[in-house]
Amino acid sequence: MSKILIKDAVKKYGDREVVKHINLEIKDGEFFTLLGPSGCGKTTLLRMIAGFNSIEGGDFYFGDKRINDMDPSKRNIGMVFQNYAVFPNMTVRKNIEFGLRERKVDSQTIKEETDKMLKLMQIEEHAEKKPQALSGGQQQRVALARAIIIKPDVLLMDEPLSNLDAKLRVELRETIRRIQREVGITTVYVTHDQEEAMAISDRIAVMKDGVIQQCASAREIYHKPINTFVANFIGTNNKIKAFYNAKDEKIEISKDYKLDMKLNTADDCEIILSVRPEDLIRSDKGMECKVIDHVFLGANTHFHMINPNDEEIDVLEESYLNQTETINNKVFVEIKKEKINVFTKDGSLNLVGDSYEK
Repeated sequence: MSKILIKDAVKKYGDREVVKHINLEIKDGEFFTLLGPSGCGKTTLLRMIAGFNSIEGGDFYFGDKRINDMDPSKRNIGMVFQNYAVFPNMTVRKNIEFGLRERKVDSQTIKEETDKMLKLMQIEEHAEKKPQALSGGQQQRVALARAIIIKPDVLLMDEPLSNLDAKLRVELRETIRRIQREVGITTVYVTHDQEEAMAISDRIAVMKDGVIQQCASAREIYHKPINTFVANFIGTNNKIKAFYNAKDEKIEISKDYKLDMKLNTADDCEIILSVRPEDLIRSDKGMECKVIDHVFLGANTHFHMINPNDEEIDVLEESYLNQTETINNKVFVEIKKEKINVFTKDGSLNLVGDSYEK
C-alpha cells in the first residue's frame, strides 16, 4: 500500500493543456475516484500515475518516492481496464498466476495465492476454463484477481465496468468495493458514472476541462456542491432562477413565493437555487406548479412540472397504490429550505456556506 501525492501536475498535447496544475493527496488504503465527463482529463491523469503518459509539469510520489522518471514496470502497480485484457490462450488459473510467475515466485506460493484469489473472486469452478467460456463479469473478476495477486502498492482502474450490463455493473462494483476493503490497496478508479462513483468511493474528485472542481466524500459533494457544474453532474438537480434581497434576507422565487434565508453576500443579486427532486414537497402553499408528466419508478414516482418562472422541475415522491395525477393539474410545491444550495448567477460560487447535512 502507498500514499499517492501529486503536486502541480500538467499534461500537454502540443499547446493544449489537458491536465491543468492538479494537486492531490490520496491516502494510504483509500478508494479514490476520478469522476467526470468524457474528455475531462481523468484517464489522462490515471495514465500519468501509471507511467503510460509523459509528464509536462509537476511531481508524482508513491509514499516518499518520486516516480516521474520511474519505468511503469518498476512502480508496483496493478491495472484493470474496461476491455478485461485477459490472455485468451491461457486458462483462468494461468491468467491469475501470470504476475507471480513473471516475478519468479516459487510454485507452491503461486498455487496457494492463486487458490486464494479464485476463492475471493468466487470463480473457483472456472479455474481451468479459457476466458472465452466466461461472461464479461467473470472475465473482469479474472482481470482484477491478476492485478491484485502481485500485492501492488497502488491499484489503478480505468472504467472497468463500462462494458457490462446495468445489473452486472451493480453486482461487480459491490464486489470490487468489498475486495478493496479486504485487501486494503490504495485504489484510483476512473469513471463517468456518478452513481457508481458514489456507491464505491471514500472520496471523489469531480473533473472538468482538466481541472478538479471539487474533491470530497460522495455525501459532501451531493449535499454541498461547490458550483453548478458539480451540482448538475452529481445526481438529479433542479436549477431555479431567483433574486436575493440582501437587506430583508429573502430569496424571491416568484411574486407569491419567497424564502427567509441569509446568504454569504451583502449585495442584492440574481441567484440560482439548486434543489434535489426529493427536497421539493407538495403543500397547500408555495410555488404554484403545473404537472406535465409523471413516471412510476416503483418505490417513488417522478413528477415533471412547470414552475411559476416557466422552468421545468422534477419532484420525487413516495409512490402509493391509489396515486393518480392528471396532466395539467395545478399543485403547490414547497422547497425544503435547509437542503438547498444557492449559487451566484454564473454558477461559480455557493453562497450557502461550508456546512452540509452529514
